[in-house]
Amino acid sequence: MRITRRLAREIAEGESKRLIARGIQRNQIDDGAEESSEEDEESEDENEDEEEEEEETGQKGITLTVSYENFFQHSAKKKKSSTSNNTLSQLPSLTLQESVALLASIPDHHATEVQNLHDHHRQQFTQWKYEVDNGYNILLFGYGSKRTLIEAFGREELAEEMSVLVINGYFPTLSLDSILVQILQHIAPKVTTTGDKVNLIHTHLAQPLALLVHSLDSPVLRLPKNQQILSTLASNKYITIIASVDHVNAPLLFDSLRSSRYNFLWHDATTFQPYRTELSFDTTTFLAGGTSATSSVGGLAGIKAVLTNLTFNARAFYKLLLQHQLPLHAENNESGTQEQGITFPQLRQLCAKKILPLANPATLRGLLGEFFDHGLVVRNDGRGSGGTTGSKGKGAGEVLFAPFGKNVISEVLEFLGGQVES
Repeated sequence: MRITRRLAREIAEGESKRLIARGIQRNQIDDGAEESSEEDEESEDENEDEEEEEEETGQKGITLTVSYENFFQHSAKKKKSSTSNNTLSQLPSLTLQESVALLASIPDHHATEVQNLHDHHRQQFTQWKYEVDNGYNILLFGYGSKRTLIEAFGREELAEEMSVLVINGYFPTLSLDSILVQILQHIAPKVTTTGDKVNLIHTHLAQPLALLVHSLDSPVLRLPKNQQILSTLASNKYITIIASVDHVNAPLLFDSLRSSRYNFLWHDATTFQPYRTELSFDTTTFLAGGTSATSSVGGLAGIKAVLTNLTFNARAFYKLLLQHQLPLHAENNESGTQEQGITFPQLRQLCAKKILPLANPATLRGLLGEFFDHGLVVRNDGRGSGGTTGSKGKGAGEVLFAPFGKNVISEVLEFLGGQVES
């Protein structure tokens, strides 16, 4: 017991001696710092900063020690950060009326300068008319909407000498077939619009005709087949084309053959006018409340995106369905109805002739379920009453159809033609 007390006393005395030695060393350092401060005040500030850093370092060391000892205790109290579930679909949607109102409320910046630029372009109308009279077509490029400029030129310089048709290339449901039908109905109203429409136009066109094409490089008109047909029309001596392009890569549309057929003279027509009308027809994620089935699936771009990700047999099946439905559509139909539809047994027989694996009822039902989910096919009862989607009637039975207008179906069929054949 005495030995233990003696050892404890010796340890305490040794510890006190060490503390005293440390204090003496610190006092010596402090004395040296005071002597140096009398010689140089700036040196004193630096020493004081170093001393403060040493004290802070010591405090940090203590803090780190405490944090290390309580690491697991503090870690258990922390909550894991959760990943945000916010998506674009959660943003508030706009109705068509709200979208149009917002576009109309955009202020016209630099209105005076923009009007002066527009007036400058109008002074070129005489030059453009001279070029048209000598067999050239006009292509306008540059930043800003060129609708007003093109239509003013057609109205003031061309309307007195030839018929003028306006083609709104930015319209999402536009199809080249509808353009050809419109031209035929204008030049030869009594001619049936079946068969090779381009050949019919070349045969019956005997008077000058001007086509004012807005957005020749739009997603619909930029397709190779459409560009080929339009350039063929442009080569007709009776047809004059006044067109506009907006995409920076628009010149890539024209190879040597198309360039020679179009025979364009390019003019910089930068207007800085907003694309209000062009954007009002754009189907976007934030536009809701639309009544058409096309807008509900994201427009033509949405339909094509879904079909691109489907299997070869699925695209071939959808092509068969649309080919059956297209002849039953009227020209002015904006959406498909069950009058253009087909029953499930008829569809199964059609698949048995073209796509043998889909002749199995279970396989065909499974594939239809995928089209139902994407909104590309609708099923109604066959009683002509427009029954609820998914119901089955006791009369003619279930009727299947694509809920799109004739122009949309024509465009999708043209897209599927290249997809299925590849």
